[in-house]
Amino acid sequence: MILKFLRRAHLLLYRWKLSRRSADFWEENRPTEAGTRKQNNVELLMAKLRSVPIFYVTEKVVSILTSGYIATNKIPEKSKFEFGPMNTYISGNAIEGARFRVGGTTTTAFSKRLFLDGYLAYGSKDRKLKYDGIVEYSFIDKKDYRKEFPVHSIRFEYLYDINQLGQQYMYTNKDNMFLALKRQKDTRATYLRNMELTYYREHYNGWAYGAVLRNFRGILNRFTLCVRPYRSDGQITATDSLPDVGSGV
Repeated sequence: MILKFLRRAHLLLYRWKLSRRSADFWEENRPTEAGTRKQNNVELLMAKLRSVPIFYVTEKVVSILTSGYIATNKIPEKSKFEFGPMNTYISGNAIEGARFRVGGTTTTAFSKRLFLDGYLAYGSKDRKLKYDGIVEYSFIDKKDYRKEFPVHSIRFEYLYDINQLGQQYMYTNKDNMFLALKRQKDTRATYLRNMELTYYREHYNGWAYGAVLRNFRGILNRFTLCVRPYRSDGQITATDSLPDVGSGV
């Protein structure tokens, strides 16, 4: 059991070291016979296919829907900011009606350690502006994106948005337009104002830990009503907001 664990840890460390190798390293250590082969056949084929307008447009649409982001530079590797996820730009629910959202994130071309992420959203029914802003600093350089393994960072986030009670989206985004197509009417939600500071650390052996300092408040929507004691005589009164939940680590 211990031997298997050590082998897995060694393999993960080995793969991580390979991923950090530069292009010059692979060029210098490439086998001699590999340079005599025709390396650009696939590139030439793709270039010919992209010269066909319908293929080019289809490839772009599929790429945007799958990757979710649009680069702001013609060379994706040099793009410092990307708009997205694109499949969240329009969705809907019973409280907001049609929901329009625009957002994006910085990339490693902007900084390998400092990342900015966020969005603005607006509902046609409630006519409220929602937002989310994230500032994250990584203690290790990132190769492609801020969430790549292993994570070792400190993050500050400030959010004001709809909170669908009891709904947890682990593998997709709550604003995914395809979820809106099958979502049933549900008014059991609050407006959530959340501010948190998070430290998180992952290790190659599988261990991870973190600490969170959080302050949040739930605000009721027009479909819900909350009552609470208001005076010492026991009488109650209606309120449009939930009590402060407080802070915790």
